Amino acid sequence: MVDVHTVGAGGGAIAWIDPGGNLRVGPRSAGARPGPACYDEGGTEPTVTDVDVVLGIVNPDHFLGGRKKLSRDRAVEAIRRDIAEPLGLSVEDAAAAVYATSC
Repeated sequence: MVDVHTVGAGGGAIAWIDPGGNLRVGPRSAGARPGPACYDEGGTEPTVTDVDVVLGIVNPDHFLGGRKKLSRDRAVEAIRRDIAEPLGLSVEDAAAAVYATSC
């Protein structure tokens, strides 16, 4: 018998600060609708995809082969408001912390 416990953070996994001030990623997800903040379709919470856009891992002009444009500005705003400011970090450092937490 094997008991396997895994944790994965997909692109829609939401980054958040718990009541103790710790950075968390998931288990809640923005899903495809409204999706990450960078989708510019109503999502406002920072997600792994928003982090990937801010860090340059995902090119916002070539998402889905260029069929969908992403908003870097919306990604930056979500990360700034919900992660960077509460932790006293720059947006880039906050994005890097979310990235490291989600891996």
